[in-house]
Amino acid sequence: MNKTTKKQHIRQNIHIFFWTGSSISGIMLGLNAPGLGTHWLGLISLFPLIYTLEKLHAEEDISYLKRGLLFFGICWLSGGIAASIGGYWITNSVHVFGHLNWPAALMITGFGYGLEVGFQLFVYFGIPLLLISKLNNWDLPLRLAFVLAIDPWYPRLIHWNYGGLTFSEFPLIEQFLSALLKQYNQHPLNKLHWPLKRRLNNV
Repeated sequence: MNKTTKKQHIRQNIHIFFWTGSSISGIMLGLNAPGLGTHWLGLISLFPLIYTLEKLHAEEDISYLKRGLLFFGICWLSGGIAASIGGYWITNSVHVFGHLNWPAALMITGFGYGLEVGFQLFVYFGIPLLLISKLNNWDLPLRLAFVLAIDPWYPRLIHWNYGGLTFSEFPLIEQFLSALLKQYNQHPLNKLHWPLKRRLNNV
């Protein structure tokens, strides 16, 4: 394979991963929103995005800056699609109270609120990958642990999280976590951890 053919192959792979992975994750994240009855999709919604970012991370001929821009673009596209589907009430509010037609209202939701969701995905999944030069078996649990650690403190315009959206319709899991939190609150040493307690109560 000559150099020109190799570049064309890389470019083709980038286009495929960019549109496919981000679209699949975006659609599933959007359908994970309350009221649609498809909350269970949240269990697998992030894996296409993670896989896409990892495949692009493995492309050695992509510069660090270009890789960062691609990661951000993929996350923004996923967030835009998710916001357009799950944020249907935002689109309706813009249409009704902003007196805008449906395409303009949908565009505002997708680009505006989608930017916030996309930037969150970039912080959660894109930035950790940019800080790792080569992927190994140990890094995925570490990256997922980073997401779990930062999620309760991450600032949002609308207070929600992926776990809350996904597990809110699973009564047994919700009751188990509620009982676990109650036991934590009753622990005599919990006053030593009042910042964590306050964060957990707001989840």
